[in-house]
Amino acid sequence: MNLGLKEREEISEQTSVNGKQTLVKVKAKLIIFLVIVIVILSLILGIVILNHRTNKYKAEAKKAKAEVQEMLDEAVLLEKVSKTITTEEIESTMEKIGELATIEYIYTDASKFEDSNKIKGFNIPFTKKSFIIKWSGTIKAGINLEDVKTEINERDKKITVYIPKSEILSHTHDPNGFEILDESNNIFNPIEVDDVNTFTVDNDRFTEQKAIDKGLLEKADANAKAIIENSLLSNSIVSENYELNVIVSDETEETEETTTAD
Repeated sequence: MNLGLKEREEISEQTSVNGKQTLVKVKAKLIIFLVIVIVILSLILGIVILNHRTNKYKAEAKKAKAEVQEMLDEAVLLEKVSKTITTEEIESTMEKIGELATIEYIYTDASKFEDSNKIKGFNIPFTKKSFIIKWSGTIKAGINLEDVKTEINERDKKITVYIPKSEILSHTHDPNGFEILDESNNIFNPIEVDDVNTFTVDNDRFTEQKAIDKGLLEKADANAKAIIENSLLSNSIVSENYELNVIVSDETEETEETTTAD
């Protein structure tokens, strides 16, 4: 009887041990299951986050690409616009300058003035007065840029600029170059200020004509043409896209401003 009791106790102890072992195994499996579940959830969450970031990056890349394309389109449009120029742009630039002096004629001259009182065209004796004056001056010749006219042929990409013929723009005297070399006054016909002024004006006209006869205006025309050509060709729009022709003409006022389109 005692043996049976002992066996029952051993069996009970064995059952208890087995139960504990089973419980441990269950807990271990549960922990493994939870770990697997956590890993799977982490992977799913990582995939979701990765997809979100990928979509975000794609959207940003698409937006950036669109912005770049828009900038390129604007650049192309700007390039197309920048390859043309108008008559107004050319002429307004020149009008702001006004006059263009292209050559200076610097001189020193001397001349004698004589005059007598007259009766019926005959000189009265002993009324003669005279003086010799030496003076220096500068004559400037050029063109009035307000008279410049322009034609633009967009089909043939040609610019024709009509400039007026040169003229005397100014004639000034050097105040330090004025000198009276000889003077012969007369009490019956004294030298007056008007005599000097009239003499100076007449000699200015003579000097100007002498300069013109020496080719002053032709040289001024050539200089004006070269200056305007160089000025316009310094604009890359003109130099890279047009054929330029500058013509000296005395009919600029009658020249029509025209632009031939494609």
